[in-house]
Formats: sequence, C-alpha cells, structure tokens
Amino acid sequence: MPETATKAFDAAMAAFKKGDYRTALDKSEQALKDFPNDPAMHQFRALCLFALGEYQRASAAVHAVL
Repeated sequence: MPETATKAFDAAMAAFKKGDYRTALDKSEQALKDFPNDPAMHQFRALCLFALGEYQRASAAVHAVL
C-alpha cells in the first residue's frame, strides 16, 4: 500500500529534524505528487534542497512558490 501524502510529508519533516536531508527531500517529493499545488510542501522541498547544498535548485523552488 502506498504511503499517503500526509504520512510522506510527516516522514519528510521527521527525517529533516534528524539531519537526513536526502530522505526528507525524497519524501517531500513523494507528497508533492498528490498535492502539487501545496505551497508549504514546495517551501519545505526548497529547504531540503538548501540543506543539501543544492542552492540553484532551492532558489528555483522558492521562486516558483513566490
């Protein structure tokens, strides 16, 4: 059974708090598949990218939300 978007997003936030930014990014992208217009999820994805040092991708993600 696939994980729901809410569970994926919760798992993303938990992974981020543990410093597991790659998992946080993967889970946030999974959640965005179900809710592609959710600005909070896009903002969190950008935060994950920034934490991974992927600054250009983070900037593009934040710009899209704004």
